[in-house]
Amino acid sequence: MPVHIDFDVDCLVDPCHRESFSKVKAADSEVGSEMISTATIAEYLEGLVFPASKEEIVEYAEERCAPPDLLQALEEMMDPIDGNYYSIAAVWDAIGTII
Repeated sequence: MPVHIDFDVDCLVDPCHRESFSKVKAADSEVGSEMISTATIAEYLEGLVFPASKEEIVEYAEERCAPPDLLQALEEMMDPIDGNYYSIAAVWDAIGTII
């Protein structure tokens, strides 16, 4: 006897990629289409322990499914002289020189 299993496809999709399966996308969601807000940076870096290296910051944001424009900006940040950022404000300052 066949068994019918009803499930939501989204539960099978990696949480970071669910947006690509959505039929509705914001018109301005393209990479680089708008400035990255301090709220966005804070949202995706909340809980990150500072000091942190650029690589640690990027990895943390990737794990939290940060949007591509934020990940790109984080990857393009200059490495600090001593190799670490000491706060979200310092990250914002570094991103501000890029966008």
